[in-house]
Amino acid sequence: MKNSIVFITLIGACLWFGCSKPKHVEPLDDNSVTGICQVIEMPPCDSVMCTMNVVAIALSVVDSSNNPVVLDSFYTTDMAEHKLPAGLYSYDNYSHNYIVLTDGWVQGHQRTNVHLLFQGYKNGVKIVDEPYSVNADCCHIQKVSGKDSVIIR
Repeated sequence: MKNSIVFITLIGACLWFGCSKPKHVEPLDDNSVTGICQVIEMPPCDSVMCTMNVVAIALSVVDSSNNPVVLDSFYTTDMAEHKLPAGLYSYDNYSHNYIVLTDGWVQGHQRTNVHLLFQGYKNGVKIVDEPYSVNADCCHIQKVSGKDSVIIR
């Protein structure tokens, strides 16, 4: 009898705490069943502890001999071709890669997905026009799609 009461109390506590909805909850699709509770906990971003890692999306631009191509100008835009702030893209002299986007973009864009274009010019001609899809969580960006390297011929 004593074991039954402890067992029932334990099950009740698990159900109570396991199924209580936190402040920020997103329902799952109606077709999915993941057990007793059908919620995904989504804590607010201000309560998430971020790592000090800096994530950047890099693009290598090379010629047919695999030599780095130095662009005269480059920038990242949204799909309406509005330039993003210059601090979000750059050229890395060490790796000879163009930085398409950094984590600096996350602030104000948490839990979003964006489609971007990286555009590069040489001698006044656009020679790089690469689309990217990027997700942001509370702390970092993640490339969903887009090239790591382009070869200029």
